[in-house]
Amino acid sequence: RYMQQLIMEKATRLLSAERTSITQTALSLGYSDLFTFSRAFTRYFGMTPSAFVKANRPSSTASE
Repeated sequence: RYMQQLIMEKATRLLSAERTSITQTALSLGYSDLFTFSRAFTRYFGMTPSAFVKANRPSSTASE
């Protein structure tokens, strides 16, 4: 559980960065594919990575 918390905290930092895509974030955190990362992120935060990006980047378009 602690490791998952660290991974998800890093995910939020990466997804908040202007130049980091959701796919780049997933792969850099060790997920084998976008689907697995999205499912884990959604279970942890209760929102999809795309929704997080839209809510936390000033004027962004969520990228895969």
